Amino acid sequence: MRVLFVTPPEKKAFHPMVPLAGALHTAGHAVCVAAQAAFTRTISYAGLTAVPLGDDVVQFAEYWRPDLVVGNSSAAARAVGAAHAQLSWQSGGTTVAHFTVEQLPPTLRAAAAGHTVELRHTPYAGPVLIPPWLWPPPRRPRVALVPGNGTLAGLTESLVDLDVEIVATSTNPRQHRIFPDNVRVGTSVPLGTLVSTCAAVIHDGSPDMVATTALYGVPQLALPSTTDQLATRISASGGGLHIDAEERGGQQVRTALLRLLDERDFADQAARVRGEVLAMPTANALVPHLEELTEKYRTRPPA
Repeated sequence: MRVLFVTPPEKKAFHPMVPLAGALHTAGHAVCVAAQAAFTRTISYAGLTAVPLGDDVVQFAEYWRPDLVVGNSSAAARAVGAAHAQLSWQSGGTTVAHFTVEQLPPTLRAAAAGHTVELRHTPYAGPVLIPPWLWPPPRRPRVALVPGNGTLAGLTESLVDLDVEIVATSTNPRQHRIFPDNVRVGTSVPLGTLVSTCAAVIHDGSPDMVATTALYGVPQLALPSTTDQLATRISASGGGLHIDAEERGGQQVRTALLRLLDERDFADQAARVRGEVLAMPTANALVPHLEELTEKYRTRPPA
């Protein structure tokens, strides 16, 4: 069958699609990923076929005749009678698809409306290398700090005197200041590999970071920029904590981190959530079910 993925020009939207698109491709299906022209190189780096499109997604769909459309393009699916799937992280509640692909484990997901299909989250980082310092086990508890925004310096300074190794990620060169020896600041670190070596992770509460941390059974501290139901569910799961923006400060983050490191129940509950993740089907295992759903919801003969 032919599968058309439609992605916004953002890595945080595209990266969760890559394992599923790759699995469909290796199963013998024709896969294209449509995005704005400036984003097509990122798609090509993932080994996928990119189609530079803007408002002409429907026009391309009418030409290529996909059997399944994945992403927020219900118009393209309707135009050609294709089955339509959306990713739960990107639906925004505005697009109604035939079914939704859910990558969060049951404990962390919102109540679903309609047909939901589970998919185990597989971290994809793009063309990055594993640095040599990440090869051996850490000598002391490692804490990943992944907000990557203007709060980095302030948060790091509140934690540097703890007996931990801090790995802070940042995309802002101005934040690469001099820190003590127990702090590393980097930009090109594969987050899945990093998280798997950590005793705790502090992040922005984005779904991909929540899912990646849950996959490895690591206690997590979410620092969302706004009041966020996913962050609340992290606390409710027992496998982590969250701090809302209006209550956040260096001391609050420090106190929460110490709880994650010192109170064993957080690690136990994070391990339980990891069990939920591992019970979800991988992308390769999901392909036959997607074939069945495409046959069920497609309203025209296959291409």
